[in-house]
Amino acid sequence: MTALNIGKTLAVLFSCAFIVGCSRMSETDAPQPPSVTTQEQAEGVNELAREVDRVESLRAVKDLQRSYAQYGQFGLWADMATLFSENASIKWGDQQIGGDAVEGWLQERGAEVSNLAPGALNTELIDQPLINLSVDGDSAKGRWMSLAFKGDGKGKAWFEGGLYENDYVREDGVWKIAVMRYYPQYEGPYAKGWTNVDGKDLPIIPYHFTIDETGIPIPEPEGPAPASSETLDSLEQRIAALNDEDSVRNLQNAYGYYVDRKMWDDVIDLFAQDSAVELGDAG
Repeated sequence: MTALNIGKTLAVLFSCAFIVGCSRMSETDAPQPPSVTTQEQAEGVNELAREVDRVESLRAVKDLQRSYAQYGQFGLWADMATLFSENASIKWGDQQIGGDAVEGWLQERGAEVSNLAPGALNTELIDQPLINLSVDGDSAKGRWMSLAFKGDGKGKAWFEGGLYENDYVREDGVWKIAVMRYYPQYEGPYAKGWTNVDGKDLPIIPYHFTIDETGIPIPEPEGPAPASSETLDSLEQRIAALNDEDSVRNLQNAYGYYVDRKMWDDVIDLFAQDSAVELGDAG
């Protein structure tokens, strides 16, 4: 949720919650409620619902791209294809793929790693996202860094790395990849390490956002919020789920940081009293 909208949204939520709480008190005990009409209350709920949806959309786009990497790691080429929109296209270096050819191209990529036969590897780390939602909230653009570890299980292993500049669209309520652009930057065999692709200087890949849009992943919406069937209770649950997700991610990130710094006492503090650690088949 944008910083500009947080205060406004919380004010609406507080006003609506105040009225609801007052309605549950006796007339003698209830303080004088703010002067908010029923229409203003409904508009406030609609606005809050739109803001929550926009935050969820930003996270859905990130999860979508990470699902692409996860499916690729396990050779789920058909599942990867479902992540693309109906008229999606892929621009992979000098290659251009579109429409029904997407799944076939993904399978061809899988053939490079022997379709993940025993001993093969297809792990791509796609991270450092810079995502910008559109004003209408139904499309987005994202920039990602990629580092891939690949092996065919027959003795060949190599690295690939580059940059993604992708377009996303909400199609029938589900976020999909509309355009996937990959710019190869470095590659090389495992034994010798990587170098720039073809030994050339790396070109500057234009950003999808302007200087004025820097640091604003969710822009201000335009016009009144559409009517919503949400209630304060349902929106509160969705906001709580977003906060819980943040807490879990922060917990896991703290674990990685503490391990990296060998802060073992702090690592232990992250675990529940009845927790267990399993490494492989050993508890």
